[in-house]
Amino acid sequence: MLATSFLPLALLILAVLGLQKMGVKQEHGAEAVLMAAAKADGKTIGEIENFRWQIELFDSMPEELQLALLESSLEDMAEIDEMMGKLVASWSTGDIEAMAALLNESMRDDPGLAKLLLTDRNARWAEWIDERLDKPGTVFMAVGAGHRGGPDSVQAMLEKKGIESQRVEG
Repeated sequence: MLATSFLPLALLILAVLGLQKMGVKQEHGAEAVLMAAAKADGKTIGEIENFRWQIELFDSMPEELQLALLESSLEDMAEIDEMMGKLVASWSTGDIEAMAALLNESMRDDPGLAKLLLTDRNARWAEWIDERLDKPGTVFMAVGAGHRGGPDSVQAMLEKKGIESQRVEG
């Protein structure tokens, strides 16, 4: 494992390039839109994971896994148009399960990767939400679509704790 590995950054750059190739603009993404709305309303903005934490998560993977993920990402670039079409279609119809399946397809063959990138993080977020509910005030929390589908989704983990959650239409 390389402490200053370039592989996590290479993965991020590939993802951004793929989206740019499709004509997707960062300022139109869910995170950017939600952040702008929160700022315009004078809301406090926080985060459970920051960018550095996420890069360190990737960097904590064994180098062989990082290389395999990079190779897989390069192969996926050839099919980005088709995948984005499917993602947009599932997003438009609100089919979270289909969207999560598409986003997480590359992890199907590696349960360890899915555990690291999804299951463990979802469990940590559900725990944070559970603890936050014991404090006064209202909190809006948004998570990426890949974290919202399947038996290990944030919602499923909240449900196991007896916490009801719902999708906000917008």
